[in-house]
Amino acid sequence: MKLKKKMKIKRSTYLVLILLLIFSLSFLMIRYFNKKITPKMLDIMETKLTKLSNDVIMDSFNNKLLDSHDIKDILKITKNKNEEIIAVDFDLEKAYQVSLDLTKNIKQKLKKLPNTKIDNEYLLKAQGPNSYIVFLPVGLASNNSYLANLGPKIPVRVTFIGNLLTGLKTKVKDYGINSALIEVYIKIAFSEEIIIPYASKKININNQILLSSQIVEGIVPSIYNGLLENNSSLINVPLNS
Repeated sequence: MKLKKKMKIKRSTYLVLILLLIFSLSFLMIRYFNKKITPKMLDIMETKLTKLSNDVIMDSFNNKLLDSHDIKDILKITKNKNEEIIAVDFDLEKAYQVSLDLTKNIKQKLKKLPNTKIDNEYLLKAQGPNSYIVFLPVGLASNNSYLANLGPKIPVRVTFIGNLLTGLKTKVKDYGINSALIEVYIKIAFSEEIIIPYASKKININNQILLSSQIVEGIVPSIYNGLLENNSSLINVPLNS
């Protein structure tokens, strides 16, 4: 009887010790993951996602968009009696239309992201609007090209959040004698959130693309130090609409 009791006690003790060991190892692995792997995975995903986002913006900005708008008709140049350029303003209706067309293009591109490759991994559609999942191998955190595709894959959720902001910007600067160079840019800004187990990170994407440049007669007054800038009002469209 005593031997049986001792055997039961020993088995139960071993079971408790094994469970404690499993919990301890799990806790240490999670802690290691949080301290060592999570920051690297977030940084890696941020780099990949920033490149993908900029590619989406460039793909949305095409010749068809430019051909449908005459930049010269959008700008309003004001000069004083000395032929100095004192202001460059926008035709608000036409500037709004350019920004709106680009906004529509970007939103359409974002909706078509499923099955888009980020290097060797595919973005998969997740639940919720403009939300995607990509599975990245843990080996990427090793900074070793031979180990990059090894190890279990971690689900990384990508969500485009907030609003998509677009607008026009002009730069006027002296160019040669009695001439000025006018550059027109379109500005784009939106936010993304990366979510992996135990951590998340918000990324702000800001970009501007040169729409047009032209040389006009006139100079920039010296009070502006040779550079005159102006910004149109921003188009603010929810990404999840």
